[in-house]
Amino acid sequence: MIKKTFLIALIIFLTTGTMLCQDYNSATYRIVINKEKFSSSLDDRGVEISLKKVFLNMINVTNSTLFSLTFNDEVSMFQPIDQLSIGENNLKTNIAMLSLLNCEGNIYLDAKEKEYYIMRSLGSFKHLVKTEMQCLDWTIQEDKKIVNNINYRKATAIISNDDNSKLLNVEAWFCPSISVQYGPSTFYGLPGLITEVHITPEDKSLFEYSLVMSNLENNDTIDNIIIPLETYKVYTEEESNALYREAVGKFN
Repeated sequence: MIKKTFLIALIIFLTTGTMLCQDYNSATYRIVINKEKFSSSLDDRGVEISLKKVFLNMINVTNSTLFSLTFNDEVSMFQPIDQLSIGENNLKTNIAMLSLLNCEGNIYLDAKEKEYYIMRSLGSFKHLVKTEMQCLDWTIQEDKKIVNNINYRKATAIISNDDNSKLLNVEAWFCPSISVQYGPSTFYGLPGLITEVHITPEDKSLFEYSLVMSNLENNDTIDNIIIPLETYKVYTEEESNALYREAVGKFN
């Protein structure tokens, strides 16, 4: 009788744990640019000390940025968390840096239609850029680890240039027990929530950075996630780039 009771309790515990893992709908990520390596690359290029300080301050500001990822079965939204407290100048610096890493605006993923909608701003003009999902060719590795009592698995991928030369090495960790394919920025497509992404460029003068989950919760204040297609105009990436070039031309 005791063995039977223990077995039932174990089944309930395991089932409940799985259900709890499946029930998350919100994650917080922090960004970490490798300041030491970028500082070394500036030294290698002979960048003046005054300019180097400007770059390193930009990294300090960017490394204070947090992002939220909210999701359900069909849609996810990744966005920087409001940072008005860092001051207007730092905020502009932060946006400029994040734009280099494709993290400056809201990123919506429609998993059902397999499309991304990325929010872009040209001054006060905001619009959505519609992009087809292009999943990385992930290779799931044998490596495993446990973070905050949650099991992680490792995966790797390579991002190449148009001429197929290697551009970025990508290392990701994901949680199989949270059965959504979402992740930070435009990283997705693994059999579980992507909790960490580490980017190492082949060009050592570029930023080496990571997006790492710092919090995971079931937020009952989150309503349906709606892509604001009726609020903003939708452009292709080519059309959006043309608008940007036109704006730069008028500024010049």
